[in-house]
Amino acid sequence: MDKEAKNQLSGPEKAAILCLVLGEDVMTKVFGKMDDKEVKEISNAMNAMRGVPLKNLQSVMEEFVDQTLANTTAIHDGSAITPGFLQKSLEEDRASGLIRQLAIAQGVGGLDSIKNIPAASLLNVLEHEHPQTIAVVLSLLPSSKSSSILAKLRPEMQADIVARIVKLNKIPLRIIEDIDRELGKKIQNVKVDKQVEAGGVRSAAEMINELSRDQEEQVLQGLSKIDPEMTTEIIKKQFVFEDLKKLEDREIQTLLKDVDMHDLAVSMKMASAQVKSRIMKNMSGRAADILKEEIDLMGNLSVQDVEDSQAVILMTAKRLEEEGRLVLRKRK
Repeated sequence: MDKEAKNQLSGPEKAAILCLVLGEDVMTKVFGKMDDKEVKEISNAMNAMRGVPLKNLQSVMEEFVDQTLANTTAIHDGSAITPGFLQKSLEEDRASGLIRQLAIAQGVGGLDSIKNIPAASLLNVLEHEHPQTIAVVLSLLPSSKSSSILAKLRPEMQADIVARIVKLNKIPLRIIEDIDRELGKKIQNVKVDKQVEAGGVRSAAEMINELSRDQEEQVLQGLSKIDPEMTTEIIKKQFVFEDLKKLEDREIQTLLKDVDMHDLAVSMKMASAQVKSRIMKNMSGRAADILKEEIDLMGNLSVQDVEDSQAVILMTAKRLEEEGRLVLRKRK
């Protein structure tokens, strides 16, 4: 550490530099632990600062790190913090999906003993199990593997299993233990206290996206007989509004002929610049001007209103794909 810089700075000045570096959120928490005299001294030091020499900044940070390490006996378990951080930072669906993928990658979830078994071998084990057991296992496997297994199961089982996956949320660890034991495997390094994130609409949608067109239609048609609303939710998660930018120009033009301009205007309120540009590019100059004007006149809209209109556009795109008039994604 630079002794000269260290000696030049008072305690309140060092604290002031540290607070400025760490930011307002941290500073608020630090001040909450101090008495009024300390807060006043540090605040005065901060107000007096008109620029901090690099050597002073470096010396303060070095001293802070040295003292922190000297007084720290352990670092928190990151695996315990990560799920909560993701849930606070991201929207619920996205956070759950990432938590589930991390659990799979880290072997957390109680099925680490079977995740590396080839799909064909796993199919031989699973096809004789109860549909609920199959649903739990498939929801905890990567979508590429679970879809290949789903595609080879008996057609009358497929829709039922997808429906069960959608209804899964948090699986009690004891159930996973029973399943793992029934499959003749041992759980390895399970670090989840009580429950494991699994299943859900996104999980089912990812799995169905890996199927061929015929297999997907077969599963969705069967599922629509069991639960039409669930089928709609899966379709919504299969494609997002941003996917429209992947369409060819002629396909966007085909879509525009079949959508309501009001729904399109509402949908565009939260669309990326790239999506807006692709759509406007495929409209006549007059139509594009009218659309821009309607968007401007709408003012603020709720997120739910925009998402509902985007869902209507996507359902139209899905119908057009089924009719062979556009392709939303590459197929096997």
